[in-house]
Amino acid sequence: MEVGEEKELRLEPAQAYGEYSEARIDTVSRDLVQANMMEMEIGKIFVVQTPHGQQMHAKIIDLTDDEVTFDLNHPLAGKALTFRIKVVEV
Repeated sequence: MEVGEEKELRLEPAQAYGEYSEARIDTVSRDLVQANMMEMEIGKIFVVQTPHGQQMHAKIIDLTDDEVTFDLNHPLAGKALTFRIKVVEV
């Protein structure tokens, strides 16, 4: 590309954040969630840490008196990404 040239680049989900996976939905006992961690409500997103130290986003998608259901998919999983790029200087 040269200065002033524009291009559009599209990444399919497999090339970006992956396909949305039902396997990344997890329901746990409410007792396992720290009560002082946050006010729990459907739609809240926060960072959790796996036993191996990896951090990931978790979104509450269901809540009962006994359980919390999390969606551990990346927020952009299953979505194609489109970038419009322009070379302004070399």
